[in-house]
Amino acid sequence: MAIDTYDKLIASLATKQQRLLIAKLSVANQLAGGLTSLWRATGTPGQGAIPAAAAVCTKDTLGALAPFTNPAGGEQSNVGGLSLSGTISHFFMVYDRLSHMGGLSGIVATAQTVNLTIPANRDAAVDGSNVEWFIEIYTDIGVTGVTATVSYLDQTDTARTTTITLGGASANRASRLFKIVPNAGQSIKSITSITHATTGTAGSYGVTCAKSIAAESMGQLNIGVSLDFAQVKMSTIPNNACLWMVLHSSSTASGDLRGALSIIQG
Repeated sequence: MAIDTYDKLIASLATKQQRLLIAKLSVANQLAGGLTSLWRATGTPGQGAIPAAAAVCTKDTLGALAPFTNPAGGEQSNVGGLSLSGTISHFFMVYDRLSHMGGLSGIVATAQTVNLTIPANRDAAVDGSNVEWFIEIYTDIGVTGVTATVSYLDQTDTARTTTITLGGASANRASRLFKIVPNAGQSIKSITSITHATTGTAGSYGVTCAKSIAAESMGQLNIGVSLDFAQVKMSTIPNNACLWMVLHSSSTASGDLRGALSIIQG
């Protein structure tokens, strides 16, 4: 089923709406023009844990926007609205955090095992064509910029590599994200390992696999935006989605963030 008539839309807004509150405190040491993960930011939802071994993330994983309840059998969840206000304005993104792993070190100069794959039943293409992959910094890994070689399997299960620069100074600080971009014409089906020279500090980082749900500018600082169902395009949210917030930062801090994500079902 889907919300494909005005009657269904009105019914879902009136009786089948979940409002997930957002109240995150500022994350420092970020980079204007870079990506910031709010997984480890304190507030609401609660601070997500630093992962160790590869794991599938779900709606019940601490750090996900909650409480998100799956719809009744045969029904579908959609984004029904989004309100945001922050002490700093950024470009705000919501992902379904599909899987993640951590425990990688900034000072290991040999290949470090990742073995992260795309979980089933989350509207993610098996070949990775609609999935994004990130290096996520959990604790500072130093100020030395290095080129990291990411080994992965593409959509045809062919082993390939791509490179990404782990930068110096604020680029390697906690909560920074680096998008892993495959070679042209390919998609990433799974990531097997990462190899780089030392970044100077052991720290902790990992790899995160996610699928985009919604994105929007936060509007004027301390005033924000409020978007209805049409403006957020009613993006589909799969059952058990681990809703994760990411910023395309305009500043060196994320600022305090307040708002709510509405989910409608029908």
